Amino acid sequence: MNRTKDNGGHSKSSHASGRLVALSICVWMGLSLTLKDPGKPQPALNLIASFQHFDVGRLLLLPGLYFLFLRASDLQAVTKRWTCLIPACFFALNMVLGFAFFEEGSWNMLLGLHNGQLIKAVLVCLCWTAVFDAGLKWLYVNLDKVSLPVLEASQPPYASRKGFHPLMGYLRFFQNHPFLTPFLTMLVLYIPHFLIAYPAMFMGDTWSIIVQGYPELGMTGVTYLQPESIIRTGIYVNQHHPVVYTLLVHLFLQMGTGLFGSLNAGIFLLCLSQSVCILAVFAHLLSVLYAAGIKPKILLLILVYLVLHPQIRNFLFMVTKDGLYAACFLLMMAELFLLLAGKTISRKNGTRIVLAALGMLLLRNEGKYVLILSGLLAAWANRESRKRILCFTAAAVIFSLGVTQGLYPLLGFTKGGKQEALSVPLQQTARIVKEHPEDISAEEREAIDAVLDYSQLAEAYNPDTADGVKNLFRQEASSEALLRYFRTWLGLALRHPDTCLQATYGNYYQYLYPGDTRIRYDTYGWSAWMCDFTNEKIAGLGKSFSLPEWNKRFRYISDSLVDAGLLHFPPFSLMMTPALYNWILIALLCWVCREKDRRARSLSLVMLFPSLLTFLVLFAGPTNGYYTRYMLPLTSFMPFLPLMLIHLTRSREKDFSCLSASPFAF
Repeated sequence: MNRTKDNGGHSKSSHASGRLVALSICVWMGLSLTLKDPGKPQPALNLIASFQHFDVGRLLLLPGLYFLFLRASDLQAVTKRWTCLIPACFFALNMVLGFAFFEEGSWNMLLGLHNGQLIKAVLVCLCWTAVFDAGLKWLYVNLDKVSLPVLEASQPPYASRKGFHPLMGYLRFFQNHPFLTPFLTMLVLYIPHFLIAYPAMFMGDTWSIIVQGYPELGMTGVTYLQPESIIRTGIYVNQHHPVVYTLLVHLFLQMGTGLFGSLNAGIFLLCLSQSVCILAVFAHLLSVLYAAGIKPKILLLILVYLVLHPQIRNFLFMVTKDGLYAACFLLMMAELFLLLAGKTISRKNGTRIVLAALGMLLLRNEGKYVLILSGLLAAWANRESRKRILCFTAAAVIFSLGVTQGLYPLLGFTKGGKQEALSVPLQQTARIVKEHPEDISAEEREAIDAVLDYSQLAEAYNPDTADGVKNLFRQEASSEALLRYFRTWLGLALRHPDTCLQATYGNYYQYLYPGDTRIRYDTYGWSAWMCDFTNEKIAGLGKSFSLPEWNKRFRYISDSLVDAGLLHFPPFSLMMTPALYNWILIALLCWVCREKDRRARSLSLVMLFPSLLTFLVLFAGPTNGYYTRYMLPLTSFMPFLPLMLIHLTRSREKDFSCLSASPFAF
């Protein structure tokens, strides 16, 4: 009897194993298909000709697929299947569409039943769906089971160990000084970068920020804003760039010339102060997680990530507002986590929240949307502090409107261009003009030309960025002209919805397609070129920035390593893939939605919401995934977010007393 049962069980097991082997082989073969059209006239011939040649690396994928499906098949307890299927289908769709847009800038290669291209695209899409669905299923169940390796106060793991070991000694120091240790570590490890980059990392917008502070140059620093368009004579500061950062840069430049007689000293002190603030926020976040009970070993991995990440390193010492805005965003996330984890709101929390909120409101236009919408969700989820949160959110709205609509115009700071928020409709209009000029009537052409230079519109269209089209925007366009344009755009969109979809997806697909796109990295050589360009723009001052000779060789060596392919090294290549962070965010959202405990789910969604809004804002910007300085808050915050979500789903009261060591504990 026992043998019969064993044989039956063995038979069932064999059948299940056979199905998994068959599934793995089918998916493996499907992923071996290339979506490029081989030019065969029949579907069957197209399919046969589309298989890629033998490759050992691709062959090793087969056992990996079998192991993935085997692990997923053992996890039958997954509830809310939509949290796996919907993101899996969306991922698969982006894998197929993203490849087509990467190759040709449209989805035309995927179309066609007669040649089998559409059938092949569907097969590949199904294979990616199966892979991502199994991967999410395995991920969710293991996240449900994970138990954070928390540090128990009664049993300190490192202080009691005798003898000297470098790693143990460092961890003991971390345990005793959870803020100072990571802060000093990052500061020391980044000193070589500060010295090589001296006096600063210059980027494309640096010159336009600097010239606004010197009225004698007579430049606004913005192509669409001519000097005669300023609202007050002699004041060229405008809201295209955050006014606060523009004034901060000018303040440090004045300080450098006043105290040291050098623009170099001023710009160096600015970047050094900026770097210290950013590193202090990183260290504060690490100390918050330590206070929540996370072991220093886990935090040490995050520390390594923060030190090695090329984008963080790039923006740490760069003259742009993105680094400081990311620091304010992270500080707000740290305080939000403390509140959601049960810490009572105090003056210290309030002060930190106000500082972070001011930075978000004043250093980035979209910061106010992230802050205000997050505040409304937090008020909905937190009944105990609802009135206080709503009052804070209302104050943020009033402050933002008062500064941008009242104070800045009163001081003579000219508003930015209207086109900054119109990337999507402008890009869609340009693609329609380029692909369907014969379908645009004279009246529609006139309505478009009143807002955009119609004669250059088709030529200026670039699928990856809307900047070229936005530069054709007519600043003198009246409200009536804009209304006519939007009516025309809506009519064209209804006639050519496929073109509009392709224009929008083609402008943003790299945020969702984990292909060969990497986050842009500015080398020291590019910074030197931009430094020379800045000097040309400020030549009228009789002053200039200069790169010293003593660090020239180090700049050359560093850039040579980058040019040789250092960023293609797997860890760096992984960290520099923009779609990776967005898919982690989507997966975390779906995992949180599966949480059974309503309170824990609400807290986790509130924690996720600011990052989700930052992600959505990407799809209103002008550029594709390669130019992802807008993603800096996400790339910086991503290693902290999963730990915070896991903690909130397994919440318990915390003391957080060790935060007194943080300089943010006012």
